[in-house]
Amino acid sequence: MQKHLQANSSNRLLPVLFTLALMLASFMGFAQTAYITNWGDSTVSVINVATNTVIKTITVGVQPYGVSVSPDGSKVYITNSFASSVSVINAATNTVSATIPVSKGPEGISVSPDGSKVYVTNFDDGTVSEINAATNIVSATIEVGIEPNGLCVSPDGSKVYVANNFDGTVSVINTATDTVSATITVYSQPRGICISPNGNRIYVVDGGGVSVINTATDTILATATTAGLDPIGISISPDGSKIYVADYEENSVYVISTAYNGYLARIPVGSQNLGISVSPDGSKVYVANESSNTVSVMNAAADTVLDTIAVGKNPFAFGNFISTYTAPFCNANFSIAADSTWLHHYIVTDNSYGKHSLSYIWSWGDGTQDTIPYPSHTYADSGFYNICLSITDSTGCQSTFCDSSFHAMRTTNTMVYVNVVNPLLTGTKEVSWQTLEVVLYPNPATNQLTIHTSSFHNEAVMVLIMNVLGMETSPPAPLLQERGDAMIDVSKLSAGMYFLQLKWESGSVVKRFVKE
Repeated sequence: MQKHLQANSSNRLLPVLFTLALMLASFMGFAQTAYITNWGDSTVSVINVATNTVIKTITVGVQPYGVSVSPDGSKVYITNSFASSVSVINAATNTVSATIPVSKGPEGISVSPDGSKVYVTNFDDGTVSEINAATNIVSATIEVGIEPNGLCVSPDGSKVYVANNFDGTVSVINTATDTVSATITVYSQPRGICISPNGNRIYVVDGGGVSVINTATDTILATATTAGLDPIGISISPDGSKIYVADYEENSVYVISTAYNGYLARIPVGSQNLGISVSPDGSKVYVANESSNTVSVMNAAADTVLDTIAVGKNPFAFGNFISTYTAPFCNANFSIAADSTWLHHYIVTDNSYGKHSLSYIWSWGDGTQDTIPYPSHTYADSGFYNICLSITDSTGCQSTFCDSSFHAMRTTNTMVYVNVVNPLLTGTKEVSWQTLEVVLYPNPATNQLTIHTSSFHNEAVMVLIMNVLGMETSPPAPLLQERGDAMIDVSKLSAGMYFLQLKWESGSVVKRFVKE
């Protein structure tokens, strides 16, 4: 049965734990997403990892090759080898938000762990482009070996390892100086490359095996033989115990133990597989099969193929192509309740989230709107009003929420007021600290507000007054440190709701009052 907030309602604020539970449930509804570059038709297939279905196809630059997902999952970077550019996909909307010119023949790509930089190998001119992720501008061009292909960034962001296909080397870039600090000779034709989760080892596909590099010394530590004919793609499990190698000629995936650098299994997949990625939870392995126009999904525990997904033409998907999250990255949400201290007044607590900064549209149900985060509203006419909130975050993610359980109702003879407050202020329930109890009177107040404390407190206590935005409206002032009353002049405050906070070294108390 639908409930209405009437003028004499005594409903309390919704519990904070319930709000947090709703937010957690929203996050749990997120699915991981795989982005497959289709070299032959210049598209990217977006796969929902939970259902193994293609949920969208995105047109990018000509001959997309490499892919890398930002650590927060909000952006996906695609190298367009023929177009000499990088497409930036907004993961919230699955649309191209920017195109960045780089050098000739970009192939491999990797985002730094903090998401601030993107590194691209330019196969045709022996360089690496460094992109500023905030501005989408190439901030540096670094010369490396001949025909650079795959690359990876150390977990601390201090080094970039680049596999140079033609000259059989790995270039080590110092990211602080954007210069090559070391060159490591491997077996032959290195292509795919990945780093262990702890950053101690680099694994490079070269010739018929995998070279293992000690990152502390930047030297070859061991060689793991795959027995494959043409291994290209490589990925490592989240716990670092296994590496997976996609062999282009044998149409198989080789599983290698990192404990002893030995062969564990060989799994037949589609035809001419190139890109390979392990899901963030380690349960699945996705393999792009260029000639089959499919993606094979492996069960990582059983080393068997679970599913085969049809995608675009000639899928390459070279790099880390699985994101941690998918849209929505933002969520509009609020709770509404009657104020227990101010008749005909409702408090709306904004619980929205997204990548800052958020833009707001509050729709009050009476044909009016506000576009600030924490507005106040007065209903001019009687009626039932359903409040809605729409937000847009800095990634372009959009979300709308309408309160479906409660409505504000104004009768003919009463005015109804609504104040939106920051959730940080919803500790405004009547709180007491140990034996320190506080009473504010008169409430509502006109010129003077009295603070009555029922017990002595032996620490220095300060008083702050904040508006509904959480902004201080008066400088801190000392409160009497003894049983009794303290008086505060509120005559210069505008009419509305305020929060009074008593602060001391070991705690605080927040009380709510209304200025008439």
